[in-house]
Amino acid sequence: MRAAIVLALTGCAVGAPPGFSGGGGGGSWTFPLVAPLEDDVLLVPVLVEDRPEPLLFMIDPDSRMSSIDGGLVKELRPYTYQVAHEVTERDWRVPVFVAEIKKLEVGELQIRHLKMRVHKVGTFWVGGRLVRGILGRDVIADSLIFAADRDRGIATLATQDSLSPPRGAHEVRFRNFFHRHTASVRVNRRREFSMHVDLGARMTMLWAHRIREAGLPRLDLRADLQDEYGTTWRENWGGLAAIVEVGGARVDALVVLPFGDLRLDDVDIDGALGQNFLARFNLTANWHQNKIWLAPRSRDLIGTASERLRRWGKSFAGCSRPACIAVELVRDDVPAAAAPAPSPDSLADSIASTTATASQQATASQPATPGQPATPGPRLREIRIVREPSTVGTSYEVLLEAVSAEGRPLGLPRLRATLPAGIQNVSERQLAPDYQEAAAFLVLDAGPFPRECERAPSGDRCVWQESPGHQGPRTTISAPDR
Repeated sequence: MRAAIVLALTGCAVGAPPGFSGGGGGGSWTFPLVAPLEDDVLLVPVLVEDRPEPLLFMIDPDSRMSSIDGGLVKELRPYTYQVAHEVTERDWRVPVFVAEIKKLEVGELQIRHLKMRVHKVGTFWVGGRLVRGILGRDVIADSLIFAADRDRGIATLATQDSLSPPRGAHEVRFRNFFHRHTASVRVNRRREFSMHVDLGARMTMLWAHRIREAGLPRLDLRADLQDEYGTTWRENWGGLAAIVEVGGARVDALVVLPFGDLRLDDVDIDGALGQNFLARFNLTANWHQNKIWLAPRSRDLIGTASERLRRWGKSFAGCSRPACIAVELVRDDVPAAAAPAPSPDSLADSIASTTATASQQATASQPATPGQPATPGPRLREIRIVREPSTVGTSYEVLLEAVSAEGRPLGLPRLRATLPAGIQNVSERQLAPDYQEAAAFLVLDAGPFPRECERAPSGDRCVWQESPGHQGPRTTISAPDR
């Protein structure tokens, strides 16, 4: 069955949706983003009714209504009922249950009496984190302005005339098609496609025959995709676009997957522009004015780190170091077989010199010189993260950048570390040799939604390298099976 699609000709209402209240002086509400530097779908902490701890939700304005998982419904026992079946992106009819949630809090925003679709527990995962709900178009409403500033780790909802786009942003005009915001996208400077600007999609997508028509080189891969209902399907190939441009904004070397929304015809829309493009910019969207602005991201992630940490309020305010940690690089006491062993004093000095300090955090911002030789000296055998006592009772994660003795980024993969509650020190030995050149690690970000440490016979593993183009579970890509 093909769902009927009609062109929406009516305008949207202006103003906050029913149930919005609290905070938001001047008609705007701000809230923190979780892991904004992962360049994945947008994640936010949400308080649900009277539960004391926030839960992780993702933002997807393509979802007609917000959703919540069945585990929370079982715990909270809201009034729940079944509604008419709905159609997924695979053109399957599925039963839908709706729960009436009395209150949600998203940063400064309070929403009362929100009807939410119920999905199964464990349906959505992002970066190893369980997502408990989706904020859909009933919250990220067409009548509002939405902004996501990944550099600051902050998102904003605002009424009309309460928020202006940033200076220097690229303006993108779009048209509305059945609640999809479609813009003209140029691929490889040869073909133009009408593509939906999709904040809830991890990857950019085109119909398979459009990928071939554009002449994109084929990539063999494995991609598991999901829609807002949790329907999952797999693609085993994609294309590589050398240049993708929209409204003056440009991204090079972009992976494009086959578009899979079978509710649509290829004459209606050519595909979707996903977060592997959009996350390269700070975004402001005014759905009412049919405009989106894309502002270039800051290249100085070290210099903007302190502002990102401030979005968590008092969590790290009393720390003597960024995110309340020190990173110690523990090296062998014998640098080479023929070299004399250093004295205990010189070894202590070596370890002390590799600890990231608050002053280094504020001043280091320039990349290392390409081709710079590896730092000579004893072999790095352990990266040790030491927490300040005030934070040992809580779990959180940190994102770390390896830098030279001058405080310049070395271009090595970033490290993401989970710091479990009750454990003061976290160590990593397996990855340590990859960071022989590092003189220190500086904190880029931290947050209260860590992924779980991996259980292993040799001990829990809580430190991982963050690969380029981090893949979240909305689209998980790996090498194909051979």
